[in-house]
Amino acid sequence: DDSYFLDQENKQLLLNGLPGNLDSTSAVAWLGRRLTAFDAELSVDLDFEPGENEEAGLTAFYFAEHHYDIAVVRRHGVKRLIVRRRIADLCAETGAIDCPAGKVRIALRCEKTLIRLGIYVNGEFLQLSSGSTRYLSCEAAKVGFTGVFLAMYATGNGTRSEKPAVFSNINYSE
Repeated sequence: DDSYFLDQENKQLLLNGLPGNLDSTSAVAWLGRRLTAFDAELSVDLDFEPGENEEAGLTAFYFAEHHYDIAVVRRHGVKRLIVRRRIADLCAETGAIDCPAGKVRIALRCEKTLIRLGIYVNGEFLQLSSGSTRYLSCEAAKVGFTGVFLAMYATGNGTRSEKPAVFSNINYSE
């Protein structure tokens, strides 16, 4: 499988986006960890220069119809950092900013009732959006409870990505 490469020398994870995306049951390039505590944070440095329709980032993933994402994308030639919430048949971008060139530090901050999605600027967390944990649980989605995963992902949204997303300085804390 060439969708990922662990570069141990440089302490980086490279994900090559596959055609599937988080909203489908098709294969997606991702590496995740089950959320095991109410209070947790996943933060990473992401270096990614996406082509049109490509994206890479972090997701709080319950299943294909219920997840919150923060991702680097390219829209109309402009590199953007977006926050998206998928809840059943509703999907909305709830935050977006122009993304600086080079690496960007993005994070998911989990609390008992809220997941905050944001970026680190000069070492300070800047929240771009948030979502209720209720919608990532069996309270709202009547499927068996498998738990929520916090994951790094990359997708070409219908095609293979041309360039890999490079994740480094990966930190998970509870």
